[in-house]
Amino acid sequence: MGVVYQAHDPRLDRKVAIKVFPRGLADEAHDVSWFVREARLLASINHPNIATIHGIEETLDGSRFVVLERIEGETLASRLRHGRLPPEETLRVAEQGAAAL
Repeated sequence: MGVVYQAHDPRLDRKVAIKVFPRGLADEAHDVSWFVREARLLASINHPNIATIHGIEETLDGSRFVVLERIEGETLASRLRHGRLPPEETLRVAEQGAAAL
């Protein structure tokens, strides 16, 4: 849940991904706690198939976002817009997801 943007971390001079919590949900305590729980869970995992989380932030206006490792390449959602994956590629993607879990 959320929109992900590519950004630049000027302090550490690196590309990062910023996942922004949807503003419409920011006031709902349950959804905020879910967002924080997701960030904490990601922070506790160290696996090559899962992006590393660098931090969770809140702006002065109450917006929330997480800073993640930027992974280069096409997203699965983008890839699927071009049609179904061949069986071999489907298996490879499934194996990577299962290994991460």
